Amino acid sequence: MISEKEAIRKLLNIYAKCPLFSKLHIWVRFKSCPFLELIKHIPEDGKILDLGCGYGLFACLLHLTSAGRNITGIDPDRKKLGIAIKVTTNCSEKVSFRMGDICEPGENDLDCITIIDLLYLIPFERWDLIFENCFNRLKPNGLLLIKEMGKKPSWKYIWNLIQETLSVKIFNI
Repeated sequence: MISEKEAIRKLLNIYAKCPLFSKLHIWVRFKSCPFLELIKHIPEDGKILDLGCGYGLFACLLHLTSAGRNITGIDPDRKKLGIAIKVTTNCSEKVSFRMGDICEPGENDLDCITIIDLLYLIPFERWDLIFENCFNRLKPNGLLLIKEMGKKPSWKYIWNLIQETLSVKIFNI
């Protein structure tokens, strides 16, 4: 498994030509989310779909930790996807991104689907549709990995809430 120090070094190299604000966001996001712990649960090969991929941070990390994965990231935000697509050339042809509705992933026969810190942005009424579509697109014994912000410890919850509020609602990231 890749060390945290090595992962952030490689990520910052991948995102080297991006605007400073994007690189800062990548660094803060990496430091505040247990991505390397999540990766331990992802198959080392196969088709992986990252819903709500944003800048493509997790997709690139998935590739850095196993070249056997074919990773697609989907996000509805054109600006974030522009950066994700730009860094794909620095990552691999096995990592791709496209604009799309996360409620309708469109991919089939997936080994794993990831949803990381996304559901809080979506009205609760749409969650059933998301989960149903995800389960219909997974292979038998496929994995749906969901990571959401917890409320404990309270200091971390407050930190995440401030970070996400600033990113999403104030800076439109």
